[in-house]
Amino acid sequence: MQFERADLIAPDTWRLTRLLRGQRGSVPGDAAIGARLVMLDAAVARARLGGEAYGAELVWQARADDIPQTAMFEDRAGLPWPVTHLRVQDGQLSWTRRGSDVPESWAMPEAENVGRFAVAFDMGAGFGAQTVVEAPFADWVEGANAARVAEIGPDGRTGFWTVI
Repeated sequence: MQFERADLIAPDTWRLTRLLRGQRGSVPGDAAIGARLVMLDAAVARARLGGEAYGAELVWQARADDIPQTAMFEDRAGLPWPVTHLRVQDGQLSWTRRGSDVPESWAMPEAENVGRFAVAFDMGAGFGAQTVVEAPFADWVEGANAARVAEIGPDGRTGFWTVI
């Protein structure tokens, strides 16, 4: 977590203010057991893949003597980032969008908090059908135990969910 100011308000209790969204990349998640590991060094070259490669099974081989590996191109880096600062106040759920186009500095103006978002509520039996909204807020559904929100990208893919 990154913040501009930390004030000691009680023994072992700090108030953090002016919190920043993710810095220089998306939020890391847990890796599955057996996940592949890639060691990056100065020799790394970016694979230039267009949208037509999405969903295609591609054969990758890092060096001539390596065993070729097949992997489906998912373009996870192209997914919208998870939203942040979810809150419920006066019957309304609200959040702030994040992304590589959002400034990473207190000195820069806030980015526009607009987009398309998927919202779903858990009424006690898991998350139900999602609703699409065009603004960073939605009415809280009476009796909901939790809500989740994800940004929908320009290509129609839903990004990572954030739950409150």
